[in-house]
Amino acid sequence: EEAEKAGRRRSAQGDVSPTVEHESHNTHTHQHSSRRRSKTISSLSSPKLEYNPYGIYSHHNLQSIGSAFGNGNEKNECDLMLTNPTSLPNDYLPIAFQEEVQFLEDKYELSEKSVIFGGSATIRKIYTKADLQQSRFYALKKFSIYTGESQEKYYSRVATEYTITRSIAHLHSIPCYELLQLPVTLQRAWGMVLDYYEYDLYKLVRNPDWKKVAFAEKMCIFKQVCFGLKYIHEQDITHLDIKADNIMVARNGLMKITDYGCSEIGHEEYGNFTSKVACKATRLGTPPYQPPEVAKYGLLDKESRQPYCPFRFDYWSLGVLLFVVVLGKSPFVSARDSDLGFQLYKKEYLKFIEANSLFSQDKSDSIPDSYTHLTLPTN
Repeated sequence: EEAEKAGRRRSAQGDVSPTVEHESHNTHTHQHSSRRRSKTISSLSSPKLEYNPYGIYSHHNLQSIGSAFGNGNEKNECDLMLTNPTSLPNDYLPIAFQEEVQFLEDKYELSEKSVIFGGSATIRKIYTKADLQQSRFYALKKFSIYTGESQEKYYSRVATEYTITRSIAHLHSIPCYELLQLPVTLQRAWGMVLDYYEYDLYKLVRNPDWKKVAFAEKMCIFKQVCFGLKYIHEQDITHLDIKADNIMVARNGLMKITDYGCSEIGHEEYGNFTSKVACKATRLGTPPYQPPEVAKYGLLDKESRQPYCPFRFDYWSLGVLLFVVVLGKSPFVSARDSDLGFQLYKKEYLKFIEANSLFSQDKSDSIPDSYTHLTLPTN
């Protein structure tokens, strides 16, 4: 809150551009914004890139991008339903994360019927019953029930994601508030209440105006994600699905990492960074953000898979994200040798390290060795 207040003060003083909410689309204001924009971009010409968590968005038409939580397509709800008797979230949550309110209808109202699908969940806009003016919306992430998944596994899976999401309390991670039992109209599923954002980074970089964005601003955006991921790793958590789609864009310019559904503990002894890294052999993530050792899992049987380091997995994803942020696209579709783009990438990489010998020194073993511990309590 203090950081956001500081950002608003800086905006009022002219240190950062106004937020999108104050953009106008009439001709007079557009001309005025153009003059102000030139001054803002020119101020970024310093060779030293300062960390600015609020970004500069006065020259983006974000309103045309669409919703951040999924692709915006309306689909029928999953027909699978949890059967009675159902369990309440508090039955599966650590004591520190249990809430007094357990049912959605006790505190919130659905704002509209449209549903946005994204991976293993659906997103709805909601607001508190006390907010009669609907001045602030939240996102309700309703967790889908997989075919053949037992209710016990469903509850455990959802409780784990909620616990991790609540635990990552950081400026560049999405705020999370409650895990609630949903009504029969929503399959008696569980839903997680999050801050609602209209845009994600993928839709931002796919906008035609992205090529006009200053390089320094792109680096500002990327650094925000780096700071967020660094904090996650320092809590001994690996994300394992870093991608542009999972970076929310707040109207004040803050980047927010979201979707901890693939996340895993980083070391065999949680929080003990001197213990062995908890290597994985599960195919997680999304191409091209999957590292080569994971991308080839689809061609191998489980017995032939070599375990991978989850921290290095996130580092690879972060590197691909840098390409996406700077170029607006990935240099390859998948990190497989059969991908022509990946072949070209490897050739260019070898040329680069031949010309820059210091860069070729392997630093991939630099797994976090210290952190500010944030306890994941257990019952």
